[in-house]
Amino acid sequence: MSPRRLRTADYSQEARDNLGEAVTKAREAAGHKFRPSFARAAKVSVRSLDAVENGEASVGGYVLRAIGRALPNWDEDTPRAILEGATAPPTVAERPEPTYPPELYERELKTETERQIMAVKGERDESKWKIIFALREQAYDKGGRPASPIRQSG
Repeated sequence: MSPRRLRTADYSQEARDNLGEAVTKAREAAGHKFRPSFARAAKVSVRSLDAVENGEASVGGYVLRAIGRALPNWDEDTPRAILEGATAPPTVAERPEPTYPPELYERELKTETERQIMAVKGERDESKWKIIFALREQAYDKGGRPASPIRQSG
């Protein structure tokens, strides 16, 4: 395997087939049921994408890196890693949704910020609650604990 240039020709048929299956699965999970839409998103030709997914030995590094950048949970080095035997990252569909504690969704205003959001005129309450819940989820993700009163500087 060449350390200078990435080419599928430098890898076994089995490695190319594994990459092709992983790309197909990730592409479809990302919402690209058909190759042309993903090829446009990745800025590669449909023929090049077809070659990768079919395990052909004719694909170069530019195409592989572009595909890696275009797939969720991948980066430009993921295709090389898969060719070298690594497991493909989980697809968007396989990625577990975050689980938040139920108290994040209590419809009880907990902070001054939440009270200010609910005081906004011209918006439906349901829209305001969606914003509040999103802020609580964001605070939970950062701190790993239920939302508590947010201290505001100033």
